[in-house]
Amino acid sequence: MVTEFLKASPRQLQMHRTATSFRGRVGALVRALLAETQFDPELAKAFCENWTLPRHKLVVGILEEAIGQGGIRSHIDVEAAINLSYAPMYYRLQMGTGPIFKAYKRSSFLLLVWFREPLYRYAF
Repeated sequence: MVTEFLKASPRQLQMHRTATSFRGRVGALVRALLAETQFDPELAKAFCENWTLPRHKLVVGILEEAIGQGGIRSHIDVEAAINLSYAPMYYRLQMGTGPIFKAYKRSSFLLLVWFREPLYRYAF
């Protein structure tokens, strides 16, 4: 059930679209805007309101629905799940440390494990 949720969910589709767009011109624009938000509070607010928050709200709703349906553990930290989902892509976008699509796939795998059982069961 969790595997099907992660493969076909709107959250997964949104992450896939984000990873795909970050590889092209949109990625270059987002990288430039994120850099400028460090120095322009109005731009930072606009970026947050028009880019970050709509995507955040979408994923919160999807995860809460999945929790309500029993598709994922009921006691996950939704905010941490969202951060875990998107952080690898944004890090690679900003730092240029590797392919963004690989980061997306890795974060999806970590979420799959995390949704099934707590990560503390695994030795790192």
